[in-house]
Amino acid sequence: GKQAWDEHFAPLGALNWGYSGDRTEHLIWRLQNGNIQRVSPEVAVILIGTNNTGHSQRPAEETLSGIRQTLDDLAWKWPDTKIVLMSVFPRAEKAVNPLRQLNDEINAQLKVLADGQRVHLLDINAKFMDAEGTLNKELLPDLLHLSPAAYDIWAEALAPKLKQLGVQ
Repeated sequence: GKQAWDEHFAPLGALNWGYSGDRTEHLIWRLQNGNIQRVSPEVAVILIGTNNTGHSQRPAEETLSGIRQTLDDLAWKWPDTKIVLMSVFPRAEKAVNPLRQLNDEINAQLKVLADGQRVHLLDINAKFMDAEGTLNKELLPDLLHLSPAAYDIWAEALAPKLKQLGVQ
């Protein structure tokens, strides 16, 4: 995703705090113990949760609780920051896969966390699969991680929301 990042987000002065293998508990720890007070972004984009399902197949309610805690911590640390909460991206080739179903269960519940004022939910998962729900292997070659083309799709889908929230 470096090329998409450099093209679409670096010019905005964006920071990338994502880590490979990140789970909700890792993000919560960094928010509660890190130095995020030194910045005050207009908008933060949050994509978290698939490693909770993939690494340990945690129940959807547990992952959702971690996402809720993340949003609460950000509200306390960055009260004026708008949040774009991304739906957890799909994983596994077919919709019948238990890990995909777990992510889908999380996504169905994310709607309750978005208020349309401070937290805005953005679900672009359909862009990564066909009408039957099969993941496009050109976009997610290992059926989990995005290809450069998929990062471009994400960036293009995110751009209007960022503009709506005042990021130019």
